[in-house]
Amino acid sequence: MRPSRALAVFLAVLCGLACGVSPEVSFAQQSYAGQTLRVATWGGTWVDAIKKSVGDKFEAATGAKVSYVVGNPPEYATQVIAAHGTNVPFDVIYTDGGTQTDLVQQGLLEKLDSKAVPNVVDPRGFKPLNPGYSPGGHLRYFGIA
Repeated sequence: MRPSRALAVFLAVLCGLACGVSPEVSFAQQSYAGQTLRVATWGGTWVDAIKKSVGDKFEAATGAKVSYVVGNPPEYATQVIAAHGTNVPFDVIYTDGGTQTDLVQQGLLEKLDSKAVPNVVDPRGFKPLNPGYSPGGHLRYFGIA
């Protein structure tokens, strides 16, 4: 089941928190029991840290499950491009700046809704590589596929 965009945006915010991005977000208490959020991310200790610092808390707060698709940004981009906007294999991706830019230029990532996530900023003062899309964290960028 594909989760709602609100759920995907919320996880993008949580992923940002895990990487040092500092939003202050008010998110309505909702139950997403029965939904699965698919997150494309690096494997190994990285995915372990994401599960522990973000995923477990997200699941407890929302009732949704988080499924991790392990790989690297060029692999994710290939899959997003091949999907042509339908049946995209993940909802949120961890990516690098170059891959995020490629996907943005092809219209394959959604912009962040600044009303839903008004305070997503990089605390170090870096501007987003692609204005309107997720700022980076530790030189990594996120996208909602």
